[in-house]
Amino acid sequence: MTHQTDQLPISMLNVLEHYTNLGVHRTGTEVDRTTTAWLEGLLGAMGARVTRHRYGFPMVQGSAALTGTLSDIPLMPLYYAGSGTVETGRVHVAALSLGEGHDPAEVDRDLAVIVAQARTAGAEMALVATRCANDSLSAINRSPDEALDFPICLAPGQAFTRLKEDTPHVRFDVRLADASSDNLIAELGGQDDPRPPLVITTPTSGWFTCAGERGTGLAVALSVAQAIAAEHPVLLVLTSGHELGYLGGRRFVDQFEGEIAGVLHIGSCVADKACFDAQCGVFQPGALGSVSNLHEDGFATVAGNLARMGVAMRRPARPLDPACWVGESELWAPRSVPMVSLAGASPTFHTPEDTFESAASAELLERMAKALLACAKELIRP
Repeated sequence: MTHQTDQLPISMLNVLEHYTNLGVHRTGTEVDRTTTAWLEGLLGAMGARVTRHRYGFPMVQGSAALTGTLSDIPLMPLYYAGSGTVETGRVHVAALSLGEGHDPAEVDRDLAVIVAQARTAGAEMALVATRCANDSLSAINRSPDEALDFPICLAPGQAFTRLKEDTPHVRFDVRLADASSDNLIAELGGQDDPRPPLVITTPTSGWFTCAGERGTGLAVALSVAQAIAAEHPVLLVLTSGHELGYLGGRRFVDQFEGEIAGVLHIGSCVADKACFDAQCGVFQPGALGSVSNLHEDGFATVAGNLARMGVAMRRPARPLDPACWVGESELWAPRSVPMVSLAGASPTFHTPEDTFESAASAELLERMAKALLACAKELIRP
């Protein structure tokens, strides 16, 4: 049978819907394990040879809540910021502006200032209202290596005025527990093909149901991997622990020694309807960006495909420097192989409003999958 590599046989909308319906995709939870098992079965049905890459980590468990007249305001403990049980009214209230993509260096700097202010004020806890695109409760990625010894709770940005004008009283009960999660590594294509595989990688975990943030990328990655495997070996790397400082991807890449042809990194919000202008048929300005180190002709071809969707592409100033890439493509940068990386943010990024209804568009999924399939073909071009 002749394979048509421009066809996209996976039902991406069904993948997105099922992924979203599984629940809150937090690393190390039962939903995380259920997602891994579902994907393992789906990949097996696609003919992939699947292995699990397990790693351990300290998992944040527990909750925080306001009492009294403010009890309707939801709180989330900032990961790796304090532990134990605290019930206090000595709370320092602050606002934290989260720009596009939540730049980690800026967030860490601003959090350090807030903690210093809280300590100076004699507070036992910081209550941080997250100012983001929709002024909702916005989660913040945190690595276990970035632990702070001061409890911090996140609250919706829209609640800042109420919190400042009242006297918040918080119950905080957080602990760390040993946990584990799995990356899924799937080989697709001819088992006896001696050519180095193309790595296609996307994260599978994030905040809340993360339909647009993670689900759209997962659906597109599965589709592109299946299509490109008809003509070239593929190593599909599905990583957990993204919200924990790329923990799963970092653990995998650190021990991976195989030869590869290149890397297609499919990051956040790549086909998220919430940041797409349907009337103009392009992504909203600045919503999505791409980085590539392809040679001149390949770069022009890929840039042209993405430009038709309103996605700008740039070259990394220092190709081997992870800081010049985006998302988990940073982990692969030192490999010095051809790469294309795509990632962005929508108005619902990292918030409870990132749902199937806000994110889902069969047409947008198909358009993005076809554009990234063209990128994949450039990455394997001799």
